[in-house]
Amino acid sequence: EDPELDFSTPAVIGLFSNVRFANYNVLEEPVVALMNNGSKLWIDSDNNGRWEVVQKKKQYTSKAITSYGGLESFIEGPVGTGSKVLYDNVYKQVITSIPGSGYVISYADSGTTLPIRSIVQPPETLRDQVNNSFGFDMALSPDSRWLVVTAPNASNISHNYIGEYNPTPGQQFVTGDIVSYEGKYWVAIRDSEGDGSTIDLGNDYWAPAAFVEASEAGSQLGAQNQGAIFIYERSGQIWNLVHSILSPTPTADEQFGYSVALGQNGSKYYLAVSAIGHQANKGRVYLYKYESGWQHDDAVFIEDEDSSLGDDDYFGYSLAMNRNATVLAVGAPQTFDETTENKGNVFVYQKNEQNIYNLVQSITAAELPFIDDSDSAGILGSGDQFGYSVAMDYSGSTLVIGCPEADLFNNDQGAVYIL
Repeated sequence: EDPELDFSTPAVIGLFSNVRFANYNVLEEPVVALMNNGSKLWIDSDNNGRWEVVQKKKQYTSKAITSYGGLESFIEGPVGTGSKVLYDNVYKQVITSIPGSGYVISYADSGTTLPIRSIVQPPETLRDQVNNSFGFDMALSPDSRWLVVTAPNASNISHNYIGEYNPTPGQQFVTGDIVSYEGKYWVAIRDSEGDGSTIDLGNDYWAPAAFVEASEAGSQLGAQNQGAIFIYERSGQIWNLVHSILSPTPTADEQFGYSVALGQNGSKYYLAVSAIGHQANKGRVYLYKYESGWQHDDAVFIEDEDSSLGDDDYFGYSLAMNRNATVLAVGAPQTFDETTENKGNVFVYQKNEQNIYNLVQSITAAELPFIDDSDSAGILGSGDQFGYSVAMDYSGSTLVIGCPEADLFNNDQGAVYIL
């Protein structure tokens, strides 16, 4: 059927039932927006004289956030509401961040309204340091037990990490100092002095450190945009703060917590946290696990294994993990390909029997199939940011990759790839 409708046809606003365009280049977005639910879009996408028919089907209804639990009275209006949104399928709640105001609010999915269930806040002692980024990203465990909230622009948060262990004779260590040694982290449980040898882990001076935690009276003052993450545990309808964690190597502009992903395998939980500013914006992803408590994973971090990443590649700009944490996807939207164009890249890691993530695939524009009769090399060009966002299904068999500057039909139109 060839619908009889053109721009001269009189129509009541909002009552379009059939719309026809020769191809996507001449598609009029206002007309498409006014199509009724159930109406049809007719388009000859590949100019072969045969119609492709797309039916508009409304599947969701809108629910507006109208209440902020009284926060309006002491914050300068909710700034950035919905910057990040999670849906809790266990307790049927909507969790939304308001990073400009420093809050995360959980709403009950009830009928046509969204009543408030709980308000999540950073520690009061760190409120000024989260620097308008609390809730920049969030992750919820599959069983809704854990909520991770990030603040990648958190600044000047003190801690006790003093760096790599220095065995210089006379080096003083005080109780609470945290050092790294042979890929692991250790905390001083007694005052001691270096003797010029390796760290003596068999005595009663040192104990394994779970991670670097924020400390109100830490010996190190922190740095600008060092970043932080906050782990909350559910108790009834309330989220209780359990840990305030900093990067294993807190440095200025590391932006630890830029992206997070959280999975669960039985009673164990696995967390990936990116720091895109690490080493001149090369980027790094840190790993944590929960068994009887949260701690660094045995593999403290992952990065591109062949060291092909360079400055400003932003490895970890986006993260995605399947439910049982066996597959991890890492987006790096500014990486260069073999043509020396920064088109972007997505690295896919799989966990082996030793719980180590190994790189199994590096997805670039050159590996994408032909799309709509167009060569992918012509669609993805320099600066198109392939890997800007990533998402993964329950099993880890389907990967969705965002590319906001892809030139599919128009310059910088953007595209989403499902692989």
